[in-house]
Amino acid sequence: MNGKIFKEKTFSLGITLILGIFAVAVTTFAIVNQVAGPLGSKPAPPLLLWIFSGFFILVTINFMFLRVSITEAGISAGYGILGSTIPWDRIESVEKDTENRFFGWGIRIGYYKKKRIWVYNTIGGDRVVFMTKDNKPTSIMVSSKNPEELINTAKTYGLND
Repeated sequence: MNGKIFKEKTFSLGITLILGIFAVAVTTFAIVNQVAGPLGSKPAPPLLLWIFSGFFILVTINFMFLRVSITEAGISAGYGILGSTIPWDRIESVEKDTENRFFGWGIRIGYYKKKRIWVYNTIGGDRVVFMTKDNKPTSIMVSSKNPEELINTAKTYGLND
């Protein structure tokens, strides 16, 4: 059985606003270019403007929500199609972020306790770290609205301390 034991979906306001502004700007420019005709002495091809518009809309939708879930198989976290899944047998520990070095939002690789990790971050909220046994950047840190519940669920259902 691979049912979800814990599931959290967090809206990422900051990244949605920034990417949304770009999406609206490029789409508006594409519409103006289509209706009023090409602008400037070296206008971009209309198809290219629509491709960029579609790209920014898709990227905005992809990064709107950070999803974190715990199943019997492991922990999964990510934004849309970009994420990580770690099986329980590779996880060494789970703990609340004590260094508080990661601000902002999005996905990045950073260092936590001298180990490279993937960070899935939203503005506000505490972060939970799932440390793996290997030294590759496969450990993950995720923002959570309920960090204690996430940690307790991981320790109860997944980790064999």
